[in-house]
Amino acid sequence: MNQRYALAKLISKFFNQHLPLQRGASPNTIIAYQDAFKLLFCFISKKTKRSCDEITLEDFDRDTIVAFLNDLEKTKKCTTSTRNARLAAISSFFKFVAYEEPTMLEQCSQIRGIPIKKTVKPIIQYYDESEMSALLKAIDTDTLLGKRDYALMLLLYNTGVRAQEVCDLTIDDVRLDNTAQVLIHGKGGKQRSCPLWSETVNAIKIYLTERSGNTEENQAMFLNNRSTILTRFGLRYIVRKYAEIASIKEKGIKRKTNGPHLIRHTTAMHLLRSGNDINMISMWLGHADIKTTHGYIELDIEMKREMLEKRRVNLPEKKRKMKPKWGKESVLSWLDSLVKPAALCGV
Repeated sequence: MNQRYALAKLISKFFNQHLPLQRGASPNTIIAYQDAFKLLFCFISKKTKRSCDEITLEDFDRDTIVAFLNDLEKTKKCTTSTRNARLAAISSFFKFVAYEEPTMLEQCSQIRGIPIKKTVKPIIQYYDESEMSALLKAIDTDTLLGKRDYALMLLLYNTGVRAQEVCDLTIDDVRLDNTAQVLIHGKGGKQRSCPLWSETVNAIKIYLTERSGNTEENQAMFLNNRSTILTRFGLRYIVRKYAEIASIKEKGIKRKTNGPHLIRHTTAMHLLRSGNDINMISMWLGHADIKTTHGYIELDIEMKREMLEKRRVNLPEKKRKMKPKWGKESVLSWLDSLVKPAALCGV
């Protein structure tokens, strides 16, 4: 088979069928994978001095992929996390190629054997109760956008949804009756339901009553100021705007990486500190692997340890004076006293 045709066919099938249909990858994941391959094709094209449409499967070998990853860090100034994300996309593709083209199995195995680069585990940040309260109080609910933002922030805190999940919500996903809850469309096509606080329900009702664009043609839950669907970037701007206002009162907010995902961490930590079971928190957040949720437990234990260290009282140690059993007598005299008289022993 012509190698160029084989590569084009595999790339097309990987992005158009395998990722969306078989793996259930989200549109954002697919876009990220596409970006990784755009960069990789440009790198190989520059290295081989051939145009992208002349690249073949044989041009993808372990050394080339490693050189590409190193170039990302040195030339593009990408972080280690970004490097690992690009490697994940490439590894996923060659896992797919191994099934489709068994003759490429050895080459695919070598590429998939490239290890990820170790990264420093970041400390999980979250808002404490006073900071989260300041964030909500920073919103002016007298305006329509303020009503939207208040409902939005309460929903984020209530459910711990991801940024894309809240942007994908429709009016039909939310029940505002006695069994108030929201249906969340998570990663990989997975769905989960979260109950809603009465405060969240009231805020959403007020916003939906007053907003424009509430028609059958536009059923998105949250709209921007142009009455179109709110994007992740718009959501991040909103959270950062109120974080800036709230930081005037709560100085600690300025030291945090403010954004919608920080509110997700906040929900997790507040659920944990309220005594909720770790499995319930994992389902609440839509974690595919409970190991992800365990990161919050580790953080909580570390913080408790620090609290105990701060409250430790240095008690004076009482020195007990131990008098030797033999007192001032010699050891031999003391040993003699332990021997019973012969008369008492019946000898």
